[in-house]
Amino acid sequence: MKVLIKGDTEPAHIAAAYSAIEEHKKKYGTGNKSHPFTYSIRYRGKHYQIEVTNTNKHHMAHVITGHRQLTKVHYGEAA
Repeated sequence: MKVLIKGDTEPAHIAAAYSAIEEHKKKYGTGNKSHPFTYSIRYRGKHYQIEVTNTNKHHMAHVITGHRQLTKVHYGEAA
């Protein structure tokens, strides 16, 4: 499976993202498709929040570096 890292591209963020993906692989393997899981990773004295999602072809890690937009939040069914 291909690994994709989205978000900031600083070396510390990339290392934390790979750690989160490895932790996710240990816990779930290739299962739990399309359900995001958030991991708190400590790297060099700092904590990073990493959201990991599996798809059929990718392991995706998104580095959370600030406020998140809530444009994709669904509140019930559309009328």
